[in-house]
Formats: sequence, C-alpha cells, structure tokens
Amino acid sequence: MKCCAAIIVAAGSSRRAGFDKLLAPLHGVRVLERSIRAFANCREITEIVVVCPEERFHAINGANLETEIPVTRVDGGAERHESVQNGLAALLYTPEFVAVHDGANLPLHSNRQGIWGVRFRTSRNGYPEACG
Repeated sequence: MKCCAAIIVAAGSSRRAGFDKLLAPLHGVRVLERSIRAFANCREITEIVVVCPEERFHAINGANLETEIPVTRVDGGAERHESVQNGLAALLYTPEFVAVHDGANLPLHSNRQGIWGVRFRTSRNGYPEACG
C-alpha cells in the first residue's frame, strides 16, 4: 500500500444539530478524538491534519494525543472546500494519496472484540480505498 495522509475536516459550527457533534461523547470518547485515533491506528496513514477551531482541538486535548504519527491542527475556511485546501496546505510532506474525512461522521468499523478503526485495501486499479 502506498503512503496516505488523512485530513479530518471538523471546522463546521454544528448549527443544524444544535450542539457540537464533534465533542459529543460516544462510549466515553468524543467523536473527534475517536476519528483521530481511528486514523492514527491505520497502518496506511502516515500523517493526520485536523481542520478545526483551536478551541475544539483543545477540548479533546488534541495536542496531547499519544500517536505514532504526526497530528497537526489547522484553522478551517469559510467554506468546506477552503477547509480542505487549508488541510492540504498543512501537510508536512506530499503523500501519494490523501483521505479527506468529514469529522462528524465516524470512519469506523468494529470487530467482535469491539475495536474501532479504519481499514484500507488496494482496489483493482491499484489505488487505496476505505472499506468497512
């Protein structure tokens, strides 16, 4: 599998939900932290950029998440595509592939042991694709 970076776009205001979905707990862990950890535990991911307000990142103690790979926070833009662009600009290197993930949706599967994570496989054309 080729190297892949992850950009977690979590810059929205959650106005429609009426509460901050990204800080909502899911089995005792906030949604945003769960997404970061899921990507951090994926062997194909070599870097994570979290696009979100500084206050949201601090709320999950993002600077102190113990991961084996770099996790960088960057501010979002006025529109989603600008947030993705900010995430791309914050990458520490140029990976072959970038997984762009909506932080409010969990990129996860669970196995019989209750472990949550992200899995990738190589598609028929040789590109990585996320799979449940």
